[in-house]
Amino acid sequence: MPSFLIATLIFAYTALAQDAAKPRVGTVVGRVLDAQGKGVAGAHVYAFLVDKPGMGGRFYAITDENGNFSLNRVLSGLNEIHAFKQEDGYPDNLFAFFSSARVPTVEMPSGGSVNDVIVRLGPTSGQLTGALVNSRSSTAISQATITLTREDNPQYYVKMGPDKDGHFRLLVPPLPFRVRVAATGFEAWQSSSIDIPSGATKSLKIELTPLRPPRR
Repeated sequence: MPSFLIATLIFAYTALAQDAAKPRVGTVVGRVLDAQGKGVAGAHVYAFLVDKPGMGGRFYAITDENGNFSLNRVLSGLNEIHAFKQEDGYPDNLFAFFSSARVPTVEMPSGGSVNDVIVRLGPTSGQLTGALVNSRSSTAISQATITLTREDNPQYYVKMGPDKDGHFRLLVPPLPFRVRVAATGFEAWQSSSIDIPSGATKSLKIELTPLRPPRR
């Protein structure tokens, strides 16, 4: 077989393989609405590929003044369409702890588009702020694990840590939840049920008791 023909075949097979390896993408067009059905301006919108959640990067669209968006580079397959705007009290509901509204799903055709997708954001979140301190010395505790668990479903939880000054701040759904704090060298602390209404803020001062040294 002539060498030029072999080279041509190799090039053709390589091109086909590369083309097959490229992710197939499309466009989702829709609108983000609040609980009253009004468009949410400035919200971030992205797609989450359900079948292959680790595939591809995450690309965002920003809604216009009427809540409209056009999200490009959406991978083909079954996708959830998520939206958030934390500064207005709408956290990313990809995390089950924050979920309060049904997330729309779309089957994205390769190279096609899906139109008229409505993403509804639930009621605005409340906000929990607080500080962790040593109950004996009143000094800040900066190394700890803070776990918030929803009472309606304990499998829905979120974890975070305080900043260097022992402070923390987090958006929370308008549903009852509990707070648990664990820190090395201290007794674990747990709250009673907490329910923060939409748009409200609650502050906690959590005093952790140092563990007693073991007797020798």
